[in-house]
Amino acid sequence: MPKANCDERIKLALACLQKKADSLKGKRISEFGFADRMAIERELFELLKQLCILRIGYQLQGLGDIHREALLKEISSLKCDLSFRHIAQSVFELRAFMQTLTSNNAYVRDEAISNAGTTSKHALGILGAHLNRFIRLINAEVFGI
Repeated sequence: MPKANCDERIKLALACLQKKADSLKGKRISEFGFADRMAIERELFELLKQLCILRIGYQLQGLGDIHREALLKEISSLKCDLSFRHIAQSVFELRAFMQTLTSNNAYVRDEAISNAGTTSKHALGILGAHLNRFIRLINAEVFGI
């Protein structure tokens, strides 16, 4: 896939992630559900998939644990720079945090919120802040912005 095409897909995913991050402001945890999580995960996957193609020629197949382990193994075997490894790990960490926020198990959800150092009232603000930091990281690493 040509670099320009990958860059455009990355920019589109970043724009969608920014819209989602902005939409989290003022939302309550009860208003954030599975569909919201999947929309964000879809963009995180597309972004990481395109970066994998650009940086290491790797076809990422998903964001599950098996795919995470395979990607991290590939990154290690190719001795990729630490920034790319950090980007990949950030995607998987964001996904895990969102999974716990949308868990039906209140104990799991409350523990994740507590571990984030916040309350359920502010949990989505924390998620939005994490997404914004991730977007800035990608813009800096990929586009030099």
